[in-house]
Amino acid sequence: MAKTDTKQATIAQPISIAPTVGNVLAVLELPDAACQLARAELARLIRKIVAEKRWTQRYTAEVLGIAPPDVSDLMRGKLARFSRERLERFLNALDMDVRIQVGPRGEGKERASVTVEFVAAFTASDRLAPDQANPPVSVTAGAALRNLCRKDAQ
Repeated sequence: MAKTDTKQATIAQPISIAPTVGNVLAVLELPDAACQLARAELARLIRKIVAEKRWTQRYTAEVLGIAPPDVSDLMRGKLARFSRERLERFLNALDMDVRIQVGPRGEGKERASVTVEFVAAFTASDRLAPDQANPPVSVTAGAALRNLCRKDAQ
């Protein structure tokens, strides 16, 4: 049996750890933190669905229309090549509806935010009536979210 060398790391300065609530990426002051968190949450939902279905990476790649190495990156959380829009398309390919809601910033909140939330099902009242399939809006929800993400990055 081969002998392994183990070395103990020493830390020059003590590390302070503080509890946080909310987006840890924002606490770390990373650029575009809200959008990065939204992408991470979308990817987490995709991983959860694929795991529940017990699909292989090869089959998942077929369903999502991507190469198996891309599935590997997605499953390992390497999201650099996956835009929010692309992750939303993956969820659609997994038979999931994606709904984007846009509303005013909450009272007392310093900044507007982007959140991703999984719901078991949308209710009938959540869906648009057939005559409202294309409701009149000045900015599409996707464009509004992209604009919010751009503002967050500034």
